[in-house]
Amino acid sequence: MPILSAFWQGALHLNNKVNFQPLLENKELTLSSRHKQLLLHSNQDVLSDIPFLCFTDSHYPVELQSIPFMPPVLFYRGNLSLLERRKVAIIGSRYCSERAKKITRHLSYEVGSGGHVIISGLAFGIDEVAHRANLFNSIGVVPFGFQATCTSRHQKLCDDILEAGGLLLSEFPLHQPAQKWTFLQRNRIISGLAECVVITEARKRSGSLNTAKHAIEQRKEVFTIPWDPLHKDGEGCRLLLRQGVVPILDLIEWSEQWGILSYLESPQSIENLTFLTKQTRPNVLQSLLRLIKEKRITRRSDGKYEKIH
Repeated sequence: MPILSAFWQGALHLNNKVNFQPLLENKELTLSSRHKQLLLHSNQDVLSDIPFLCFTDSHYPVELQSIPFMPPVLFYRGNLSLLERRKVAIIGSRYCSERAKKITRHLSYEVGSGGHVIISGLAFGIDEVAHRANLFNSIGVVPFGFQATCTSRHQKLCDDILEAGGLLLSEFPLHQPAQKWTFLQRNRIISGLAECVVITEARKRSGSLNTAKHAIEQRKEVFTIPWDPLHKDGEGCRLLLRQGVVPILDLIEWSEQWGILSYLESPQSIENLTFLTKQTRPNVLQSLLRLIKEKRITRRSDGKYEKIH
């Protein structure tokens, strides 16, 4: 059972209040007397039922070490190796349209078919759709501590992600319940871990816009769907477009960048595609058969697959 030292307990309580980045450069922290008391005079070491990463650990995500107010401690459950792969955040509104769900499934599935990881926040709506389209390549950033009580829907999704081989992360003390501020606070981790952020549908006051704000400040590429002016649930996306966010105009083009198609610029065997995408052979074959049906690739006489130009 891992031991959470007194220092890291204090750091956990100062999460998002103190910028710990100077310690990575062997510099002193700037602390108020109250914060210094919390950090240096915390209680004794405690055993943790849940494994964790401190920001000085070799497996701590390097992407988070470069953002302001990185979480000093990350509790985790599941497959840590997903942190080493390319990652796309796919997020959006809780109450979403069927068209948005369809687009989200397509984008998430394509990211997974290319062996890449999707990150989302496990919320009802777009987040859940994104996770379920790519469970085994999912990282869920939870808005509560791992030993806090959560809704049955949250619990079922968390269990399904872990069973499929995904990963869950939490920056919060183990018994911290989900509250409005915890949803907003963890958004910087969703954007911070991702190579790019996609908002498939968002209303004007959607929390997804808060994640987009973090992504822009972190200089991440942000994409959204250019919904028509009569689509009220896309008002937040149109707002983002006015701020210069990149529209996704062609789902096939997205597939060629992130999906299994990105590996088919030259003919590839199914064995090589399985190695490149880090997917199981049945999953790779399923993706290839779908692309053949859509007449986007063909299978050659030597058994290799290639893109139809």
